[in-house]
Amino acid sequence: MSILLLGAPGSGKTYFVKNIKPIHSETFDADYDVPGLAGWTDTDGNVAIFPKEPTIAWLETHSFSWNENILRDFLLAHPDAIVCGIAANAFELAHLFTKSYYLLVDGATLRERLLSETRKNNRGKSDEEIEQITQAITKEHLPAAQKNGVHVISGAASPIDIFTTIHAPDVNKNE
Repeated sequence: MSILLLGAPGSGKTYFVKNIKPIHSETFDADYDVPGLAGWTDTDGNVAIFPKEPTIAWLETHSFSWNENILRDFLLAHPDAIVCGIAANAFELAHLFTKSYYLLVDGATLRERLLSETRKNNRGKSDEEIEQITQAITKEHLPAAQKNGVHVISGAASPIDIFTTIHAPDVNKNE
């Protein structure tokens, strides 16, 4: 059973991977563990390097997307994978997975996590970026989750509670 676990920056995806990988080795961070899957491109489709301090203008003219063919091949090789991440086209690729979820946290928790000094990802370190992420959750992520059948769950839960939730039998489907 393959599982997709989506969420905005700061929702807990990387923390989930770090804590669950020791008990479920087929847990992957899409940004780091799936070679060639993810990358930034400009509006013309050219590969772009994410700047150390991106401006809102840069972010509005670039997108972070997953390569569908690489994802398909990866899932064939890892049929029990839990893939964690977010990309511009991630919701549209949810159908490739047995189950798909979106981690949602409240605004205060999101801000605290994004600004944490222990956070290695540089996305969401300014007030402007935090506002952009918050708007993306409301205007893009949640509508896309609903449209693509992605279940919204709490990103405030512990990794083991999230793992238990996403591995629970789906009472609405015959598995």
